[in-house]
Amino acid sequence: MADKSFLVQKFAKLPLNAVHVVGYSVAGEETVCQIPELNVCFDIGRCPHFALTSDIVCITHGHMDHIGALPYLLREFDGDPIPVYGTAFTLALLEGQLEEHQVRDRAEFRQVTPGEAAVAGPFSMRFLRVTHSIPDGMAVVIETPYGSILHTGDFKIDQTPLDGRATDLHALAEEAGRGVHLLMSDSTNAEESGYTDSERSVGPVLQDIISRAPQLVVVACFSSHIHRIQQVVNAARSDERVVAFLGRSMLQSVEAARELGIEWRSSAETLAETIAGARAQGLI
Repeated sequence: MADKSFLVQKFAKLPLNAVHVVGYSVAGEETVCQIPELNVCFDIGRCPHFALTSDIVCITHGHMDHIGALPYLLREFDGDPIPVYGTAFTLALLEGQLEEHQVRDRAEFRQVTPGEAAVAGPFSMRFLRVTHSIPDGMAVVIETPYGSILHTGDFKIDQTPLDGRATDLHALAEEAGRGVHLLMSDSTNAEESGYTDSERSVGPVLQDIISRAPQLVVVACFSSHIHRIQQVVNAARSDERVVAFLGRSMLQSVEAARELGIEWRSSAETLAETIAGARAQGLI
């Protein structure tokens, strides 16, 4: 049996970035597992020197501070494409990024679904569903000769998520039963007591605000926050308004979500180019 203390010895030196500072993860949201048999990079928000040794990349979700540096990393790779593991929506967002930087051919996408497993070299990986402010998030368990690593990705305990895909607490409990030798956990405000309200609770508030607005309503949010966008569309539908999406990232994210069935097109939605002459009081 391999010495599991190797995990502690090896990972104790990893930098911890953006602790207590939301948004700073754009400067460093990555972890490289440098184990003799294989180097695995979890998420990549910047391109540090040690990421250049990665044999595979595993992306837990599609926020830019977790995928934004991958195009720059791939520029440094020659030879065979590097395997990139991720869920369908994550890879859909990543596709546009890599095509824009003309490095799509340097990545070999390996789409996974929470609940599935995969083998990478001497490792086996299990993927677990987690809820976050973006669809299709996952946690990853890697079984190594030195023990198991659980990387939660960014997650939220939402018992009533809009898409019905709650964090898989049963699967996490099963992993605890098997034995986790290294836990890397990431959840905003986890050190605070209490809990965060469900995303579903935002819908009625948005509907109330929009229904009382006499003129144009402007909504700003992350382009990847598909469930929030869907609730805006639902409120618009109830108030007989038209939604105009502005911005390249917003259009790309919404289109990717539609293609995957995460968000549904309705007659209330349109593109910014089609709203000339429309009534201001009927627009969002």
